[in-house]
Amino acid sequence: MPTTLITDGEIIWDNLKVVGYDNKWLELQIQSQGIDEVKNVLYAEWKENEGIYIVPYS
Repeated sequence: MPTTLITDGEIIWDNLKVVGYDNKWLELQIQSQGIDEVKNVLYAEWKENEGIYIVPYS
């Protein structure tokens, strides 16, 4: 089951903690996809064995 990490540019801190990652890891994941800031992410989710899926604002 996927876990939502970001919605409407806001980090869901409890979910990030549940999946065992921190803000630094999340920022690196976002930057690796060419997005400079969390506020530019519409939606991001993490799924075990599949990794992170990020949808930027257009």
